[in-house]
Amino acid sequence: MPVPAGGMELKRVPELLDFFGRDVMLLIGGSLLAAKENITKETEAFCNAVRNHK
Repeated sequence: MPVPAGGMELKRVPELLDFFGRDVMLLIGGSLLAAKENITKETEAFCNAVRNHK
């Protein structure tokens, strides 16, 4: 299973899912940690981006 990592950002979720398909693990921890006090909001946005991608 592909696990792209390094420099991943929320805005790249659609691009990554289009390229790798649904059978992928998106490792975007650094981007979420950079959100600091907004980590809950950013995590929710990430989950929604994956969930809602067509």
